[in-house]
Formats: sequence, C-alpha cells, structure tokens
Amino acid sequence: MNADNQITKRIKNNSVYILFWILPKLFVFFEFKKIKNRRFVKTIQKVIKNTYFPTKKLLKFKDHTGVIHCVSFSFNGDYFATGSSDSTCIIYAVNPYRSNFGQKIIQIHDHADAVNSVCFSKNNEYFASGGWDKTAFVYKINSIGPNSYSKDGLNRVKNTLYKNKNDDKKSPKKEIDEEIGENTIETKENMNYSQDNQYKQDKHDNKDKPDKQEKQDTQDSLTIKQTPPFVDQILKYKDHNSTISAVIFSFDSDYFATGSWDKKAIIYGMNPLNQSTYGKQIFMFTDHTDGINSISFSAYDDYFATGSHDKRVIIYGVNPINKKEYGKIAFLFEDHTYLVTTVTFSLDNEFFASGSYDKSVIVYGINPNRPESFGKQILKFNDHTDGIISLRFSMMDNYLATGSWDKTTMIYQINPKTKEYVKKLINLHDNTDSISSVRFSYCRFYFATGSYDMTAIIYI
Repeated sequence: MNADNQITKRIKNNSVYILFWILPKLFVFFEFKKIKNRRFVKTIQKVIKNTYFPTKKLLKFKDHTGVIHCVSFSFNGDYFATGSSDSTCIIYAVNPYRSNFGQKIIQIHDHADAVNSVCFSKNNEYFASGGWDKTAFVYKINSIGPNSYSKDGLNRVKNTLYKNKNDDKKSPKKEIDEEIGENTIETKENMNYSQDNQYKQDKHDNKDKPDKQEKQDTQDSLTIKQTPPFVDQILKYKDHNSTISAVIFSFDSDYFATGSWDKKAIIYGMNPLNQSTYGKQIFMFTDHTDGINSISFSAYDDYFATGSHDKRVIIYGVNPINKKEYGKIAFLFEDHTYLVTTVTFSLDNEFFASGSYDKSVIVYGINPNRPESFGKQILKFNDHTDGIISLRFSMMDNYLATGSWDKTTMIYQINPKTKEYVKKLINLHDNTDSISSVRFSYCRFYFATGSYDMTAIIYI
C-alpha cells in the first residue's frame, strides 16, 4: 500500500513539473523558432535570463510646452501618456505592431492648471489625471477601431536594438528626426479636445470638399479617425482643497484613488456593476500632518500606501477580507529625514519602496511569508546626489528605477532571497534637467522617463 502511494505521489509531482515547468519552456522554444531574426531572439532570451535592461532610446517626445511632471504606460502596452505644467495630457500609440506606432493620438485640455499625475487602469478601460486645479478627471477609453497591421514599428524596434556602426556617422538632423518620428499626428493643431468632448477642425480644413478629405483619410493609414472620440470624460472629482499630487487605479480596477497636499487621500469605487459605490467615496484617510505627495496600491490590492511632506509613510489595509486591518493603519515608517516624494510596491508583493528629498531610497519587506523581513527595512540606497522625485518597480525581476533632481536614473535589481542588489546607472545624456517620472511598461520591454527639460523618452 505504501508503495502504491509513493508511485501515485511521484506521478502527481511529475505531472505538476511537466505542466508548470517543461511545457511553458517548450512553448517559448517553439515560438522563438518561428522568428527568423536570431539576434532579436537572443535579446529576448537575455531579458528572460535577467541579463538585459532597456538602455537604447526608441522614442523621444517633445510635444509639451512645459515641464513634464508624469508619465504612464497602459497595462496592455499600447499607449503611453504624459502630463505637463502646460495643463495638458498627451496620449501616444506605442504598439510596434500597429501603423500608428509613435504617433500622438490625442491631447487633452481639460485641466485649468498644471497636471501632476496620469495613469491608466489595469483593465485598459480608463485613463485618469490630477493637477494643480484641485481636480481629478476619469475618462473612458473608447475603441478606435481596427488599425492596420504594420511591421514598420517592429523594424524600428529591431533597428534600435541593433544599430550598425555606420549609424554614428548620420547627420544630427537626421538622427533627431528618427528619434522623435516624422509622422507625429499634431492633434493639438488639427483636433482640439475640449470639456464638452467636441472636436473642432482648425482653419486649414477645407469644409467645401468633404469627399476629398474622406478619401485622403482612407488613403493615409497613419490618420486615426476620432469619431467617436478616443476618450470620454465620465467622472470629475473636486473633493480636495489643494493640489492633487497623485492619482492611481487599483490593480483590479475596482477603485480609484487621489492624494493631495490638503493632507488627505481618498479612495473611490470604480466598479460600474456596483452602483452603490461607483463614483463615490469609500475611504478618506487624514492621518498625515502635511501634504501627501504619492500614493500606491499593492499588487493584490491588500494595501494602500501614502508618502507625505511630514517625512512619514503610512500603509493602510484595504482588503475587506482582512477585517483586522481593513481601513486601518497596517504599517507606519518614519525612517526618512526629509519629505517623502514617492512610494511604490513591487508587483510580486515582496517589497515596498519609498524615496525622499533626503537623497535616499528605502526598501521594506512586505511578504508575510518572510517573517525575518516582514514590515522591516532591508535596504537603503544613498547613491543620488540630490533628492529623489520618482521610483518604480518593473513588471518582473524586481528592477527598481529611481529618478532624481541630479538628472540621473539609477536601476537596482533586488534579490529577495539574498537581499543583494546590482546597481546599473543609465546615462540619460539626452535629459538636460531633473528626472520627474520613471515608469516600466507592463507587457513590453519598455522603460520611460519624463523630465523637466520638457521631453519624455522611451527606452528598449
């Protein structure tokens, strides 16, 4: 009988091994076989083996007339957004398989003052922004219809990864054109978005010849028809008494949160199936004694974190299953010596990190299965020569990126088992001012920065 049990147990273990370990690797192997470009395959393999990090400039955007305060990727990797002191948000298309790759889709002019924060929901249905006008807007992202498939974007990605030596001999003008892209859709000039969701054609449109214009739109595969508009404003919040410093969606997209310099953080319901909470306040946290600079949800929506001018970081329990912590303070960190500017969770729920104007980044353990580090400080970085403005964890491999007033971005790879890290400094020589925002894409190997020099750059 014992022998039969051992055989049964071994069969089960082997089945699990085959299902979760061998089959995925075989799938990846055969998928790679289909790709002809062997160098591209090797690059992807390096990404899987944690030996590659995006350091090559793919796209550079300079469409804002003011400082860029924030950048964000959509969860599906199709869109990239920026928010600026010029009171506008811009959304770009960054899917290399689409013909509108690198194009500006829309520029939103709803804010009356500088935009501090932009974000996409994880279900790819919503886009939000918050700013100095004490207002937060939530938009519904509409389908823009099928866009023609194109290999131009993919070829551009490959050419960026494997530049020839002769590329260094290109003229500066040609190089700048390649970085920014010559086919940018100037929606600010041709298609202005206003609060009533109406698009006004500019004075260069010829209204007397609609047939000619329609024919031109059909022939030009790079033109996106904005009927219906790409985004519709569905919610507007004015519950804060001061600047809204941060906006964010929960990972299940059921909640939307705002943080403000009025010392308050508010969580709203965003699930349209639950009309009792949709668009309404669920929590209002007022435990900080000074303005809130940054907010973040954990990957499983168990926790909600805030960082403040009062040098403190507060993490609240927001999982209704855990009634002991629900709506209450779960962790309180007071390790920074100056105001806390940014907070973030790792996507495997292993770490929580905070950055401050004291030039330091502190990493805490938040995995309850590791009692030796749970709720404790495990790492502290002091490599920047000026205050930290932004930090973010990558989708995989626990890369942590930091942006600072010292005009540099630093990358750390954290090993949760050994608590060791490898520092990699990316020389962002194209940025001539402080790095205001850093972001990783969720499903593409992109890394982006926004800067006070009014530029946003995407690396691969």
